[in-house]
Amino acid sequence: MDYQVLSRLSDKNFFNQLSVKELEEYAELIRQFLIEVCSHKSTHLASNLGTVEIFLALHKVFDFDRDLITFDVGHQVYTYKILTGRFNSFNTIRQFGGLSGFPDPAESKADLFKVGHVGCGLPLALGLSIAKSADKNKKDIKEGDRNSYIGDQQIITLVGDGTLTNGAMLEALNFIANRKNGKIIIILNDNGMSIAKTAPSMSKKLSLYATSLNIRGSLEKKLKNKNHSAFIESLIKIIQDIKNLLLPKQFFEDFGIRYVGPIDGHNIQELIEYFTFAKNFKNTLLIHVKTVKGKGYPPAEANPELFHSAPPFDISTGNITAAATETFTSYFGKLIVNKAKENDKIFAITAAMKNGTGLDEFALNFADRFIDVGIAESLAVSIGAGLAKMGKLPVVAIYSIFLQRAAAQVYHDVVLNKLPVFFAIDRTGLVGIDGPTHHGLYINPFLSSLPDIFILACFCKEDMDYGFSLLGKVDKPVFLLYPKESIYSFSEICKKILKVDADKARDYEKAT
Repeated sequence: MDYQVLSRLSDKNFFNQLSVKELEEYAELIRQFLIEVCSHKSTHLASNLGTVEIFLALHKVFDFDRDLITFDVGHQVYTYKILTGRFNSFNTIRQFGGLSGFPDPAESKADLFKVGHVGCGLPLALGLSIAKSADKNKKDIKEGDRNSYIGDQQIITLVGDGTLTNGAMLEALNFIANRKNGKIIIILNDNGMSIAKTAPSMSKKLSLYATSLNIRGSLEKKLKNKNHSAFIESLIKIIQDIKNLLLPKQFFEDFGIRYVGPIDGHNIQELIEYFTFAKNFKNTLLIHVKTVKGKGYPPAEANPELFHSAPPFDISTGNITAAATETFTSYFGKLIVNKAKENDKIFAITAAMKNGTGLDEFALNFADRFIDVGIAESLAVSIGAGLAKMGKLPVVAIYSIFLQRAAAQVYHDVVLNKLPVFFAIDRTGLVGIDGPTHHGLYINPFLSSLPDIFILACFCKEDMDYGFSLLGKVDKPVFLLYPKESIYSFSEICKKILKVDADKARDYEKAT
């Protein structure tokens, strides 16, 4: 199929002439294009299939060259890249020398920040908004200058429902109540997921709230057809009171944020109408948008966690085509399950990364000892410290780059208190196509500066076995570091990779 017509979508004059029906057709074409490109490489497909209509509607209402938009995480911006002039190089996404899988100012002025982590979208937008408010009365700044932060320039942030478990996001919401910032349009993309399904109550309440509104709307329509006005009003009042208990409107408006929604995130006409309302509204508001992760591709809709960051796959079946090899992650998953069978004191803790850290089987078999805190790494570490204090054996499974977000808790709650928390630190070192926002380089010097801890950097299966054997046997923190790679035994590495005799290699190792 010829997708070249998509290159015209970055032309604002061409785009503004398109009808809603034509935009819907382009949405399907974009999905087909994304599926085609992503089937050949490792990408964040499911998230991007769910945000196509959001970006088309944003492009219709706002000006990406002038308005300021920030992203939480940023892995969902593939359609945004197409709409901002990067279609012709899109086939290079997530490969060396090609487009980043995340926003990158080096690629386009439409990307304000290089980001890849949760929690930054609203705080960054706050900074932009405060700057705009500070400059609004200056007369020596040219109207229309992207860096002037004046006039009717809009500030927009796109965040996911999973970010509501993140401390930085909640701190930003709290700060908005101070009214030191100007207007921000917050678009809450609610697909009921973060990376894996979000465990904490806030995301669940968002879903409950959306359901309650659907029920309320149906009841109102049915009841208003009957001539029982007093009864109708009383019942609607009860429903309204119940609705207010279910979180979003009351929750966000307590922070001084006007709440609108939820709306259908795949209805372009509705999105355009609400975004236009937001553009003309004077104060900060949040638009709650319901989307389907993996929208339009049945295998991704059925298994959005697999297609969150899927390797190459067969489009017709959705089956993974890349040869399956055992990785450090999957090997860790086996080790902790085997250990947990022998010792009921072992707990596994993750920050919304059950699949990514290899804890699927543990969660399935030991649900009462599996803790998913949501996207709240600091909380994961502190809970681990509390468990260790009570004689349990907590294993905090986390990516190297994300442990940096909990550096204070690692030192203050764990190391300073000499608590035997076991850290299984995945993605240590360079991580290839995930890029600079995910390289696990900086945890090493940080850990090296901490006193009285065990640090083990794993090279092979035997290293992992030895490191895990320390669980429950030492009275100090253990940090087990391993890369995003396939794992082999020492003998296999010598034979297949180093092309040397394993026994001679062991003798050399002992001698040195």
